[in-house]
Amino acid sequence: MGQNEHARDAPTVRAPCGEEQGEHGGHNHNHPHTAGIFTALGLLGKGDTRSITIVEKGLPVEKRSCPKAKVGHCIHCQPCRITTGFSGAGAFSDGKLSLSREVGGDLPQFAQDTIDRVDQMYLDFGADPHVEGLGHADEVAEIRRRAISAGLKLVDCPIRHLGTEKAQELYARIEKHLLDAGVNILFETECEEVVIEDGVCRGLVVRNRDGETRVEAGETIVATGRRGASWFDSMCEEHGIGHVAGPVDVGVRVEVRNEVMERVNDVLYESKLIGYPNPYKNKVRTFCQNPGGFVSQENYDGGLAVVNGHSYKDRKSPNTNVAVLCTLNFKHPFNQPITSWCSALVTFSTASAPGPRSSPSPTWCPRSPTPRPATSPQPCPCAPWSRSLSSSRPSTRSCRALPRTRRCSTRRRSSSTATESRWTRTSILTSSTSTAWATPPAGPAAS
Repeated sequence: MGQNEHARDAPTVRAPCGEEQGEHGGHNHNHPHTAGIFTALGLLGKGDTRSITIVEKGLPVEKRSCPKAKVGHCIHCQPCRITTGFSGAGAFSDGKLSLSREVGGDLPQFAQDTIDRVDQMYLDFGADPHVEGLGHADEVAEIRRRAISAGLKLVDCPIRHLGTEKAQELYARIEKHLLDAGVNILFETECEEVVIEDGVCRGLVVRNRDGETRVEAGETIVATGRRGASWFDSMCEEHGIGHVAGPVDVGVRVEVRNEVMERVNDVLYESKLIGYPNPYKNKVRTFCQNPGGFVSQENYDGGLAVVNGHSYKDRKSPNTNVAVLCTLNFKHPFNQPITSWCSALVTFSTASAPGPRSSPSPTWCPRSPTPRPATSPQPCPCAPWSRSLSSSRPSTRSCRALPRTRRCSTRRRSSSTATESRWTRTSILTSSTSTAWATPPAGPAAS
């Protein structure tokens, strides 16, 4: 982490943070931003005396607040104060810890020991000792029977709910502990590049309002989160590091009245359901259920806006929201799922949604026989796919990148992927992770 340019034996954590939605990296999973924080905590806990530096793109947690609460609309802070800053989006999410290795991917048995250890660290900093989802054997069995009859699997997973506002307080205590222990946290500082010399990582080049600085370090840990996924990918490509794009979760966040989910909320707090519906048999799961919660907007670079769910300990709404996600593993030509196809899909879906918004440019499908208008910078989300499969003869068919009800044509826009009714509201969201060949052991899934 390297406290200064001469700290050659010190480790550096590059952690500009960001939240991965999906259990490969967002709610109810091991957040990359907390990976950097808990790396520092782990080193201190083992008595490591080296100088430790954390590079943080955003603000200290106590200075992070979303202006939308005051002005009533998103003012597009750069960077977004919800997704960026100490503890990342986890400081504003529902603050749930999934305490089972059955959630978060295909984890080995020893991962449970790591989960338990990190959970104890949360407890040491003031997490609520109450665990949801334990007991109520008869009620759980009845919910399981109903799930089986619907072709779904109910995953048993104890949940520790921190609460959105309590999570901010807890991370503020962790931040103070790190600073008091001598950890150097470079706030409002962005990592420009990883310094590789003679095949060895020597540290980082970082930038803040005062300019660029080289931070030399004996060991460097990269924990960028989703916001840094494109940067991480470019660094791997530049230095020839083998890596693959991880799974992508594409789906919607559904909001219903609490009465609809009352039974599940009371017994489990969060139901983790998995199914493989026809006709494609892709894995579809529920994720990040927020009883009495709130749907929030998160903004990422390049105008990408997604949704999240917040759930407070003391402040409740009359609604429950939950994400329904489809897990996809993309191959060529979708080798950059976040920066190409999914970003285009979310942008297209948001522009097509009902409700107030700025006037978007008309959507144009590259499979259209008509020339692309010069004033239409926004392509159909099938654009990367269409370009890779381009032919000399224009096609008059609708694009096939979206489900039948959401395809675009040369005459009209697609139907909305975000709908609103009296009782239910859904919004588009995506998540992805990028995985290098060597990955650290998992901790408890943190929302």
